[in-house]
Amino acid sequence: RGRGFFYTIAGSIVRQFLLLHEAGRLRGSPGHMFFLGLLRLFGLGSDLALGLTAGVATCVACACLWCRCRKCKVRDCACCRCCLRCVGCDNFSDFEISVLIHEAHFTSLKNAATRVRLTAGDYSVMSDPDAQSKFHQSLLLFVEQGVDVVKVELLDARGKKVLASTNVDAYKDFYKVVKGGALVREKRIFLRPRCGDVLQPSLTVTMMLDSEAAENAENDDEPPSGDVLDVHSLDLESVSPELRAQIRAHLSQVPCPAKLPNGAPTPLCRWLALGCAGPVVVLGTFGRRRNAYFAAQFLPMAKTHRCGVWNSEAEFRAGRSPIDKIEMTALRIVSVTPDPRSAGGFCIHWLDDRKARRKVELERVDRPRELWVEMLMQFLRALRVAKLGKGEV
Repeated sequence: RGRGFFYTIAGSIVRQFLLLHEAGRLRGSPGHMFFLGLLRLFGLGSDLALGLTAGVATCVACACLWCRCRKCKVRDCACCRCCLRCVGCDNFSDFEISVLIHEAHFTSLKNAATRVRLTAGDYSVMSDPDAQSKFHQSLLLFVEQGVDVVKVELLDARGKKVLASTNVDAYKDFYKVVKGGALVREKRIFLRPRCGDVLQPSLTVTMMLDSEAAENAENDDEPPSGDVLDVHSLDLESVSPELRAQIRAHLSQVPCPAKLPNGAPTPLCRWLALGCAGPVVVLGTFGRRRNAYFAAQFLPMAKTHRCGVWNSEAEFRAGRSPIDKIEMTALRIVSVTPDPRSAGGFCIHWLDDRKARRKVELERVDRPRELWVEMLMQFLRALRVAKLGKGEV
């Protein structure tokens, strides 16, 4: 109904204009010339309408060509990209790097969720929001040739407001990780506040090679000695590339266990037992939460491989008993599964001495939940293989 009324009024105005034009009352005025050009453009004239149509078409074509050329870059041409690399204008070629976002540190009066965004040229990746700013999420960043800086931003939960940001050198802090063959490099990035909501912001990240480059770098290395864990002995075929890189990064920071008395190589299960230790949160009934320390004990620390939960790492090192009798024989652990009700929770099911099924619910603190689950499963798998082979564990 509204459109019909508008078309009726417009048609009446056009008819009145044509009547006045035929009567000669509007000839020579600026409004008359403009309105007459529009009428001829829509087919109410001959030569002038054709000229205006051609002019408008040319302007539209030029505008489209200009917009297309704006997106075109010199490095889109393979020959130009190769020449710039050979001459030395560009320090690196295109590469991908996996950045594990651990957590953000800052002082704020507001306890709001945050997220992290990494931007390299036209490519950008963003983490999921976290209320405690403990992300433990791996982001795969693609860095094009010619990009000078990588922008690191701390955003609010919606990803619209920038709380803090900084520019990181793409060549020194990212490309050298790939060129030097360093599989893992942990770094703390200090950000500049962009508003008054946060003070002294910083971000802890771990930069790693992508899975294919990491495997090539490991294959080129020398065979591992007895003091270094051979990651090729792990069964990681069914693991995603991101989680595989996280496992390598985590095991590279595990200390070397004590050597066996007979001088034999350190069993794999002992390496993995040290990797299955860290701070956790014990989830109890009625929403109770308790900070604790989960670890695995092996010979000569215990008579057999056992896992348990202690109040702190100091109590575990002192040899005290686990809290609330949360102690399990490793070979009696039935399964380790993620908790679908919690984004960072996982459950351990085991059989006690009476063969009754028990369960403990834990929540991650310093590493991703998927890393906890996979490390525990790798430890149990290596322990069972060693038991079947009747080797030293």
